[in-house]
Amino acid sequence: MQSSKVKYQYVEKKIDPFWWILFSYIISVLFLFSIFMIVGPIKVFSNNINLWSGLLMLLIPLGIWLGIKVFSYARGLIWRNNHLTTYKFYPDTIQLSKWENTYDKEPTLTEIELSTIQKVVVAPYITNEYRTQHGNKHTDISYILYIIHDANYKKELLMVPFPMNYENIDIWLTYFKEQNISLQFTTEVLYSNELNIFTDEERMRRLESHIHVIPLDYKGNWKQQQKEMYRNWNQTYPPEEHNIEPVGKDKSLFRPIANAVLFSYALMIGITFGLIELCKNGWFAVENPWPIFVMFFLISLLFFFILRHYLRWYFMLIFVINVFVFGIATTMSFEENESIAYQVSENVLGMAILFPLVVWIPYLIVKVIRKAQSARLET
Repeated sequence: MQSSKVKYQYVEKKIDPFWWILFSYIISVLFLFSIFMIVGPIKVFSNNINLWSGLLMLLIPLGIWLGIKVFSYARGLIWRNNHLTTYKFYPDTIQLSKWENTYDKEPTLTEIELSTIQKVVVAPYITNEYRTQHGNKHTDISYILYIIHDANYKKELLMVPFPMNYENIDIWLTYFKEQNISLQFTTEVLYSNELNIFTDEERMRRLESHIHVIPLDYKGNWKQQQKEMYRNWNQTYPPEEHNIEPVGKDKSLFRPIANAVLFSYALMIGITFGLIELCKNGWFAVENPWPIFVMFFLISLLFFFILRHYLRWYFMLIFVINVFVFGIATTMSFEENESIAYQVSENVLGMAILFPLVVWIPYLIVKVIRKAQSARLET
């Protein structure tokens, strides 16, 4: 029977301020971009009725769709960040208050009696995988708790991951030690944020019979104790290739992305001013938008190539946002009396609006190049 006294309480961590600011910036830019995709073509078509302005009208339904998706995503993100799973630790019970689905009116309440817990295992799990600039595979890990318990006459598995947060895992381990619940440790990876390694049923089967474990005598600080547990593990079992070393410093993608963004902006600024001068000297017709398209295409190739070892689909989104911001900034930088420069800036903005339709081409080209390089390294 549950006691009224709560010994500990653990609430899932909210999004870090850095990522929250970054997400807010991206969402704001995308929403403004969707509005511009709707209003911009209408204004251009009303001022200049021609083939180009007619093609721009095709962006209106895409802008409406993007605006709805961005608004829906932002609303869901805010909701999920304010409705977090809460765990309350009583002397004989763990109570979970979990929001199963977005926009649920009430959380789902679950109670796990300590007497029903069969096994608690601490193990590493993969938080991120990517290739370094030298082509080597890098894996970031943290730790997860696997709790096997009885519920409604059947076994269930509760998984509680701790992404680089030792303070929170210490709460759990302290509670289990105080309640005399035996703890175990394994180096086997059964869960990943990147890949679906196993189903919950497969994880439970492996945890019950197919993995090596050692006893864990918790000493009050998991960050310090983790290295000792790996040494104990290696003394008990021969080292295996799939063993993962203790958590190291988390290597963020922020720096390579920031470098690629700054490099692409520098190229866009330099090439745009060069094109303005070439147009003034008669090398290109000022109405010709194709030099701008070639500029964006080549710079996008370089952008994705710089990030080829970390390549993710959302890098296309980042580049498109950069191009759009550059297009807006360029148009605002020149007055209408600077006829050539202003017309080139209009071409830049027009191509910035259209480039999302083709940004996947340079992305796929670089992805193929990366696969070819990886194949050569493996052979």
